[in-house]
Amino acid sequence: MLQETANPESASASGVLEPRHGLGDRVGFALFLAALALCPVPDGSTELIWIVIWGVLACASVLLLSYRAVSRPAALVIFGCGLVAAAFVLVALLQSQAAGPFSLPIWREAGRLLGMDLPALATAVRDAPLLAVGGPLLAALLFTAGVVVSDDARRVELICRVLIAMACLTGLIGFIALLFDIDALRPTQAPGSLTTFFLNKNTTSTYLGSAFLLCLVLLLQRLRVALRMSGGQLRSVEALASGRADRRVLIGLAFAALLLAFLIPMAKSRSSFALVLVLSSLAALVLFWGRAHAWRLFAPVALILFAAAYAVAGQGIRLRFARLSLEDSERLEVYRSVLDGIAQHPVLGFGLGSFPSVFPGLRNENLPMRGIWNMAHSTPLELALTGGIPLTAFVALFFGICLVLLIRGIIRRPHDPYILGALLVGVLGALHSTVDFTLQIPGYLMIYAGVTGIGVGRALRPASKGSYERVRRQRSSAPEKAR
Repeated sequence: MLQETANPESASASGVLEPRHGLGDRVGFALFLAALALCPVPDGSTELIWIVIWGVLACASVLLLSYRAVSRPAALVIFGCGLVAAAFVLVALLQSQAAGPFSLPIWREAGRLLGMDLPALATAVRDAPLLAVGGPLLAALLFTAGVVVSDDARRVELICRVLIAMACLTGLIGFIALLFDIDALRPTQAPGSLTTFFLNKNTTSTYLGSAFLLCLVLLLQRLRVALRMSGGQLRSVEALASGRADRRVLIGLAFAALLLAFLIPMAKSRSSFALVLVLSSLAALVLFWGRAHAWRLFAPVALILFAAAYAVAGQGIRLRFARLSLEDSERLEVYRSVLDGIAQHPVLGFGLGSFPSVFPGLRNENLPMRGIWNMAHSTPLELALTGGIPLTAFVALFFGICLVLLIRGIIRRPHDPYILGALLVGVLGALHSTVDFTLQIPGYLMIYAGVTGIGVGRALRPASKGSYERVRRQRSSAPEKAR
């Protein structure tokens, strides 16, 4: 349980014994950490071979991790995650077998043209659903592993630091590739945009933004604790760190936050950039609400950093906004075409993973013929089109439950920065994926599932002692006020 000390990241180690881990459990954690750290490197792990490799590592991690510290509520969440994975498998099997009343007419027409007796399937591409289910299964495994390892704050601290460090490293590599025009380090051609190892600049921006939000929460929590311990007056920067090792961590986090704040605008993603700004402000509101002294320190620093980052790297953002109407009008036409397709097959959809094959037949006349739309630029709409409305609703229900658990965890455990960090990452990925395909990139989906799993797991731990005492005082004083 995190306690309010000068070092919030390792606060659980002060006065609370962490669980001991056996050899198998340590190996399972190492595999989990390796998967989260390395998944962005092979071009966002979009190739099937990498999904298989990470899937094997995730399976081994889930099997080797110790479940002794998993509480009943956490076990129920893991069970719910398993139900979501089973729903994907069930839909994929139904789409890949003879579908009866849900069959697509394309197979009957193809059989007539070819003079063959083709089975009537509920998918436009025969093997696409079974291949497409690999991503959701991988996410379910990493979410489960995140819930399991969340009980140990030292492990959570290590995961956050590694993710932040990897984001800085890949961001620097992408910046060097952009600066010197090195195509070997850029998986796609995005003129003038930072892409790191991901498929496109939007996913890159969301990935860097997720790491920035984790870094920001850890820094703000340190500031919050230091202000409380000093009576609201931060007399020196040394008050943020109690020892030499702690100061090194603080300097590393501050450097990472500055670097990521500089790199995010260079990806030129309008929606991701705006979401990171809004969520950063919300994080400050949550941690410093009602603390005037903190705002006097935080607000000027935040404004200066934002102004500096935008002045250096914001030209691309301004150019993107200048082309706003043309790009968004085309995307709206895509959404209209997808909605029409959903209405045609609302139960099982056109088949998981079959969007590139289905969409050409759904394009309306208002959408220009230039370009190839192999993704819908909206994960919920594409899931409803290819997997059906029931599956989409089930996934949305599970996401809503996790969101409620994270918000409840912030209220019950206000001194645990990892819950707030997971909530911010979860909201960033979910909102950005409504207007893009961020969560369809396996490399980011893996990090997203692992981080949110950690946050949900920590949110389900017992409330902090201070919260219990506050609630007890409020309840005990209520009858006296009534009298």
